[in-house]
Amino acid sequence: YEPEARIFLMRKTASSPPTTGTTSATDPTKTVAADGTIQKEFRWYYKGEEHSVSLDIPQSVYNHYRQKEHAIEPGKSYETYVNAVLDTNDDILIKTLADKIKIVADQKGYTGDDKLYFLSSFVPGVFYYDTEKRNQVVATCKPYIRYPIEMLVDGVGICTDAAILGVHMLYSAGYEDI
Repeated sequence: YEPEARIFLMRKTASSPPTTGTTSATDPTKTVAADGTIQKEFRWYYKGEEHSVSLDIPQSVYNHYRQKEHAIEPGKSYETYVNAVLDTNDDILIKTLADKIKIVADQKGYTGDDKLYFLSSFVPGVFYYDTEKRNQVVATCKPYIRYPIEMLVDGVGICTDAAILGVHMLYSAGYEDI
């Protein structure tokens, strides 16, 4: 994690659907094409310089994750998180995103650890901490996960959600010993 990475996106409301063919009122980095594809642009900072990549996410994939079980059963939390990371339905999208970030890293001349730090700066640099979710988890003692695709579309999550996305992205980028 690069200390200079900072949050760029505005707070979003996950329950607010974007208007088709226009920029979302709650998320200026998200548009929905006529075919329903969610087009998302991510901006973050590393070493004081702004970087950006974009990703097209099929609405059907996003809907798949919105409909999946989010609650973590007592005693099964580790298994649930591992399954979220290993879910193969989003592998191609996470790999595409990781590859795009690696291209930017290559263009900047980052290698070795610096390239790893650059890739690692993406997740904390583009997501808003979901205080509302954190408060709900603490108040109810019922943790639940936000899947990586949901984080990418909604732009919010808590530390555990970010860790799942970060590990999945780094693994997809070829860092298998995480």
